[in-house]
Amino acid sequence: MVILSSRDLPTPELGELAGQILRNAESAALLGAFGLALGTLIRNQPVAIVGVLVLWLVVEPALLALAPDVGRFAPFSALSAGIQDIPSEDIEAENADLLSPGLAALAMLAWIGAVFTAGAVLLRRRDLN
Repeated sequence: MVILSSRDLPTPELGELAGQILRNAESAALLGAFGLALGTLIRNQPVAIVGVLVLWLVVEPALLALAPDVGRFAPFSALSAGIQDIPSEDIEAENADLLSPGLAALAMLAWIGAVFTAGAVLLRRRDLN
């Protein structure tokens, strides 16, 4: 707040600031759970890291640009922006109509559940047989 005030930039009110902090915490928790789910699915750490970076930096932006109706369900950029209520122009997806924060959180939970389910199935096949 002090930095914004010293630069003559608008500062958020206390309620707006608290709401943004809660949305950021929610987004961090969901992305952390998604990362854990990916870790159960992909056991090789370098492959998982490179895969996440390619998905986040290459696949999702291309999907948002070419098929915005599908790209708005992408787990990193679009759903995170939807949860935090960030306008689509700020993530360079002008054509995308992002989900509302509640629907974006539900869609992210669906991604987490799907990846955890796939990881559980692979765990039973690889390690328990």
